[in-house]
Amino acid sequence: SNGSAQCWGSNGSRQLGNNSSGNSLVPVTVGGISDVIAISPGTIHTCALLSNGSVRCWGANSFGRLGNNTTTSSPTPVTVRGITTATAISAGQEHTCAVLANGSIWCWGGNGFGQVGDSSSISRISPAQVSGISSAISVSANDDHTCAVLANGSARCWGYNYFGRLGNNSTTSSSTPVAVSGITTATGISAGWEHSCAVQSEQNTVHCWGYNSNGQLGVNSTTTSLTPLEVRGIGLGSTLVLTESLMGKRLIAKVSATNSMGTVGRFTSSTDAVSVDTTIFTSYAVSGLGSHSCGILSDGSVQCWGINSSGQLGNGGTTNSLAPVNVTGISSAAIAIAVGSNHSCAATGGGYLYCWGLNSDGQLGNATKDSKSIPTEVWWNRAASSVSAHGNHTCALVTTGNVYCWGYRGISLPDAIYPYWIHQTHTATRIWSTGIKTCATMDDDRDGVLTTVCWSTEYDGTTGFR
Repeated sequence: SNGSAQCWGSNGSRQLGNNSSGNSLVPVTVGGISDVIAISPGTIHTCALLSNGSVRCWGANSFGRLGNNTTTSSPTPVTVRGITTATAISAGQEHTCAVLANGSIWCWGGNGFGQVGDSSSISRISPAQVSGISSAISVSANDDHTCAVLANGSARCWGYNYFGRLGNNSTTSSSTPVAVSGITTATGISAGWEHSCAVQSEQNTVHCWGYNSNGQLGVNSTTTSLTPLEVRGIGLGSTLVLTESLMGKRLIAKVSATNSMGTVGRFTSSTDAVSVDTTIFTSYAVSGLGSHSCGILSDGSVQCWGINSSGQLGNGGTTNSLAPVNVTGISSAAIAIAVGSNHSCAATGGGYLYCWGLNSDGQLGNATKDSKSIPTEVWWNRAASSVSAHGNHTCALVTTGNVYCWGYRGISLPDAIYPYWIHQTHTATRIWSTGIKTCATMDDDRDGVLTTVCWSTEYDGTTGFR
């Protein structure tokens, strides 16, 4: 890597850093920085940590969130004032924080609830030192609160404390750090929108606290907690990675297989962490809603688990299942699997393509809008080599290198109930879905040169359909 930074997505506040205001469906290079070792996007600003310990930020600068002693927004990176030895950064909604090599934490930007942590509620246009912390190893900034892990394994949080997101058995906000109750061996922490979570090395557990109306604490209830509670279904022998989401109300814990309990757990409709042994699968896919998953076994058979309200598990029923169930009716060994919001698809070694589940927008590709609880063959005479799905939309790559899509095409175009060819000038070698986009890697016939093309399938109808 050359240490450059790339960003993509919404750019209304110039948060992509490429000196423009246009949104981008593909990565664009951030101007004027190199030697980047970490990057953190806020809601409408972005910050990067450079190898020399300095920090650069760009985008919206209301409340001083760029930390350059002004409130002037910038479409390109500006230097955060006075930060020269940073080891970690975290950008929140209106504020940003950095851990320095000496263990102190410095924050800047919006401070209406004390989230900067300097004993005040005054917004800071340049970095201010967080009170009482001298041995931090990580920091996580979100909406109106901030949390950190200290070298001794304890955790501190500060800022807004509605719903008990500071974890100190109180709902009183604090402009200085307070100790999170019962956290003594923390190795990582994530400040969520209205809750927080920490990974503890003791028994390798996750504890969460705060708002819990959607079961985001993962404790088999929807009761808010002012103190940390252990997430159920995750424990000894797992490797845990906390993923932050500024607007999300869920902890996403990816558990890799270190003993035989490789698990993908996403807490949505279920208030428990679902534990599934994914080491038995040659490949597996997780719904963008986190509602169901499917995997291919070594013998080419397919199993699915999770929500089954539309028959997306493919076993002929609509009963939810926390354990994998066999998908019925696929005639030969599967080689590729994909799941949308409420449907699933599998390509087989014989070139056949099957889909099942919700079909409200024609996403099953069977020339109808009838949902199916068992696999139904896609209505075409082509040989699929891979398949990709998201939302109510599906795409497939065929052996000739062409890409076909079907299903939801946006608010301005009719749904496609059978596959349409995507207008392309080069041969596709790979397809995948991310967010509201489908992407394809194209071989443009120049030696060693591959081009990535993406198209949006929701909101504006720009699907790439011919």
